[in-house]
Amino acid sequence: MNNRVIRVLTIAVVGVLLGSGIAWYQVNNEGAATARITPAAGTIGATTTEVGGPFALTDQNGNKVTEKNYPGYKLMFFGFTNCPDICPAGLQKIGVVLETMGDSGKDITPIFVTVDPERDTPDVMKDYLGVYGDRFVGLTGTADELKAVTESFRVYAAKAEGADPAHYMMNHSGFTYLLRDDGTMVTVFGADDKPSEIIAEIKAILKQS
Repeated sequence: MNNRVIRVLTIAVVGVLLGSGIAWYQVNNEGAATARITPAAGTIGATTTEVGGPFALTDQNGNKVTEKNYPGYKLMFFGFTNCPDICPAGLQKIGVVLETMGDSGKDITPIFVTVDPERDTPDVMKDYLGVYGDRFVGLTGTADELKAVTESFRVYAAKAEGADPAHYMMNHSGFTYLLRDDGTMVTVFGADDKPSEIIAEIKAILKQS
C-alpha cells in the first residue's frame, strides 16, 4: 500500500474516530501533525468522495463565499494564524508548488481555512496571508460554520489543554487537500510530501481531467 493510499485511508479513519471521540494527535519535533490511530477492524469505509464537499464561510475581505466562488481545483489547508510552525511550512509549500507549476497551476486556488475563529477574523486573516502572496484565500466563520467544515474534511482541531485563555495554541491535523470543483477531495498530501512530489501528482491528475 503506497503512502498516498495510507493518507486517504487515515483521513477516513479519523472521521470514524472523531465521531466516537477517540482521536488524538501530537506534534513532532519538526512541527508535522502526526495521527496516532488504532482503528477497529472494519471501520475503514469512507472513499475520497465522502471527504469534503460544499462549504459556506467568510473570506478575508468579509464576503460570504462558498466553494462555487472558486471554480476548478483547489488546494486547501487548515490551521490558524498564531501557529508557530505547521501552518507557515504548509502555506509556504503550497506557494512553492503553485509558483513552480507556473501556467499549469494558474487556475488552482490556494485556500487557508482557520480552525481558530475566536481570533482569526477576516482582517487578521488578510494581514497574515499577505506574507504568502495575493493568490491565497483566507476563510473564517462562526464556530458552527467551521465545525461543519472541519467535520466534513475529517480535520482534527482543539485548543491545547491548560493554555492561557488569551494566548492559547491549537492542536490540529496538517494535511493539504486537493479538491474538485464541488469541494470534494481528489487526494491529500502530508507534511512530509515534497513540492516536487506534489507537483508530479497534481500534473498527473490534471492530465486525466
